[in-house]
Amino acid sequence: MRWFLKRLYRERRRLWLVAFVTFATGAIIFSVFPATVFGLPFFLVAGLAFLFGLTPFLMLIVVLFPSVRHSAETAVLWVPLGAVGGVLVNNSDTFGGLPMWINIPILVICYVGVLTYTGPVINRLFPARKMTSVSHSISTLTPEKLWPYFTPTPDIASEYWDENVISIEWMNAADTYLITHRMNDIAKVEEVYALEHVDFPGEFRFRFDVPSAAKTAIGASGTNTVRLIKDGQKTRVQMTRTSDRMTWGRKLFFWIDDHFGRLDDETIRRAETSDAAKTQPA
Repeated sequence: MRWFLKRLYRERRRLWLVAFVTFATGAIIFSVFPATVFGLPFFLVAGLAFLFGLTPFLMLIVVLFPSVRHSAETAVLWVPLGAVGGVLVNNSDTFGGLPMWINIPILVICYVGVLTYTGPVINRLFPARKMTSVSHSISTLTPEKLWPYFTPTPDIASEYWDENVISIEWMNAADTYLITHRMNDIAKVEEVYALEHVDFPGEFRFRFDVPSAAKTAIGASGTNTVRLIKDGQKTRVQMTRTSDRMTWGRKLFFWIDDHFGRLDDETIRRAETSDAAKTQPA
């Protein structure tokens, strides 16, 4: 249940977006009806009906099946476009005022739009720049126990690093190491981590860089700061990620999805699962 609630929390921004659009859709579709219900304009009642009818259904899908959660953005674009088109055509004999087949190209257009709003078109309109994202998570473990999972170095990586790491080794004895990790089950990427500040068990800051990346690559270099803050019986995790090059489209994509918070949750899940296994009686 706890992890279900965490997943639901990570959908909060998508929830507000979907709720707003479903309400607006219902209100738009029935804006041409002059009737009232219990003294309220019919379009307002219709908007509320769409809000409480469609939003829980869409959010249940994205929470239970997180791999398809971005389909919610597609629906957010598709449904209001169909509603507006329906009002303009004003044909009450067809779905939303439009012939059913019209919604197919609308759906395709919206889906392509969702896939490309972080792509080259919007990137040309809004060039990449330095951007910072901050994520927050909570764990039942102490900062001391969480520390090696969020700040592993080559000395302890074999025990605490995730399964996608192929190798990790010091480049010098002081503060720089090279990580090779797997991406998309096929490709591998080498990153150089340079330690900038280490204050066990509270704060850890490092700079990262992908030497093989093109100068125009997005998210290939920057600085990450981990803060582990003791709060009663729990630990608050604050991650500040600064990318030297990030586009507004990608930033919006990450923000709606709470992408970095999800990454932190996965690290916490691994830490708590491992700790529980260690503390179980033999």
